[in-house]
Parts: sequence; structure tokens; C-alpha cells
Amino acid sequence: MKIKKIHIVALCLVIVSSFLFTGCITAMLLIKGIQSSNRGNFLAKATGSPTDSVLVYGSFASENTSLDFFQADTTKPADYGHTYSEKNFWVSKPLIPGGRYKQYIGVQVINTGRSQTFYYYLYGLNGQNDLGFTTPKEPGLYFYGSRNPILALGSEMSIVKDKKRETKEELKALDFALKVYGKTDWAPLLKARIEELKNEE
Repeated sequence: MKIKKIHIVALCLVIVSSFLFTGCITAMLLIKGIQSSNRGNFLAKATGSPTDSVLVYGSFASENTSLDFFQADTTKPADYGHTYSEKNFWVSKPLIPGGRYKQYIGVQVINTGRSQTFYYYLYGLNGQNDLGFTTPKEPGLYFYGSRNPILALGSEMSIVKDKKRETKEELKALDFALKVYGKTDWAPLLKARIEELKNEE
């Protein structure tokens, strides 16, 4: 049987299409795993209490942004600062007081309605950016801030400076943190901070 040129081209197209389709599915599953495990799984690994840890929370101007940190101060125990995010808000697992946390990875999903674009910010252990922070030396809460990402790979993220707007963003981030940690020992501390900010308005 003689194989025609059209059959070879068709076979090549089928093979290439299957690789591309499989690759997209694998990438989407990987991103879902990195970006957000469900609350139950997150809380099961979120050890630490208000007496010995710091809970960090914050917000982004764009939805679907997630980031993880690592503790870089070699005088303190190693710690991976995993976060849980939904929409514009995120909260960390309880972190080490006085720890110096550097961003390890960030994922941003831009949904235009017709397509989704995934931006990966992988800094690794030696990467440099302005997104790190040092937790307070005393256990408790720490507001990371409200960041405004510029939608370009490798861009820096500027912190919102308007005090009134910052307070509103912190209240929203606290509400989100309370949804995540509402049935834990962190709930009274989060509620107290919400009341404190509302009384300041």
C-alpha cells in the first residue's frame, strides 16, 4: 500500500495536536495545584497559634494572584510561607515571628473572558524582588499591604499609599482571613483587629 503525502501530513498534525492538548491540560492541573488547594487542606497544614506565630494577610488589585515565601534568615528555623488565596485576597499559614520572608514563587492568572494567561514569577532561593517582608518579633497579625501588580512578566508591584483606601483594603483582607481562620484560635484576634479599624473610621 502506497502512503500518500496527505496522509503523512494529517498524521503529523494529529500527533502535534495531541501533544499540545495534553500539555495544556497538564499545565492547568499543575497550576490549580500550586495556586490553591482547598481551605481544608490548607488549614490542616497551617500549624501555629496566636501565642507563637504571626499571621500575614493582604490583597492585590488584580484577581487570581497567589504567592509563596520562604524564611531566609539563617539564624531562625527554615520555614515555607505557603499562602491561600481567593480572588484579590490572600492569607498565610502562621509564620515565625521576626522571620525574614522572601518570595519564592508567584502565579498570576489574567482572565480576559475569551482566554486565560498565566504569568509565573519564579525567584528561587537567590532571587531578588521587593515583595519580601519581615514579620513582627511579637506573635500576632501583620498586614502585608494592598499591592498593585503591573501586568508584565518580571514587573515589580507597588504598594498602595492612600491611608483611607489602605484601611478599606485591610478590612476586606481581614474579612477574608476570618473566613479562612474563623473556626481556629486566630478568630478572636482577627475580629478584634476588624473592630479596631472600624472604630478608627
